[in-house]
Amino acid sequence: MSGNERGFTLPELLVVIVIAIGLLTACIVLIKPEDYTKQNLDAERQLHIATIAQALGKYRDTTGAFPEGLPTEAMEIGSAEDSYDLCKTLVPEFLKEMPLNPKVALTIKGTETQPELDKEPCAHAKKFQYLSGYLVEKTKDGHIEVRAEASNGEQLTAAVY
Repeated sequence: MSGNERGFTLPELLVVIVIAIGLLTACIVLIKPEDYTKQNLDAERQLHIATIAQALGKYRDTTGAFPEGLPTEAMEIGSAEDSYDLCKTLVPEFLKEMPLNPKVALTIKGTETQPELDKEPCAHAKKFQYLSGYLVEKTKDGHIEVRAEASNGEQLTAAVY
C-alpha cells in the first residue's frame, strides 16, 4: 500500500458505527418512551388493597372475628350511604390512615375544604363523606376480598382467609 491511498482505518470506522448506534438508540428512546404511570398506579392500588386486607386480618386476630356487617356483595369502602365504612373500625389501631385509590378517591387535608387528618383518625369521615375507590366483600366461603380496578379494567384482589 502506498501512502497516497485514501480511506478510513478500522478504528475510525468502529468509532463512527458506535456513535451511530448510540444516536439511533437515543432517538428510539426519546421518540417512544415507555410510560410507567399506569403500572405505578396499579402497583399503588395493589399495595393499598393488600394493606387493607392485612389490617382486616389483624382485626380478626385481635378480636376473634371480622368487623360486623361486612357486605356479602362487593361494596365500596367509604362513608357514603351505599358504602361500607372501614375507617372507624381499622384506623388508627390497625391502619395509620385509610388508603385511597390514587385516581378515583380524593385525599382531603389542610383547610376547611381540606381538613387535617393527622389530629384525629378518620376526621374527614365526620365532616365530609369519603369514597376510597376500593371494594370489600365477604364471600360465601367466609373470607374477605378487597378489590380495585386496574388501569386496564382487570380486577386486582387481596384476600383474607
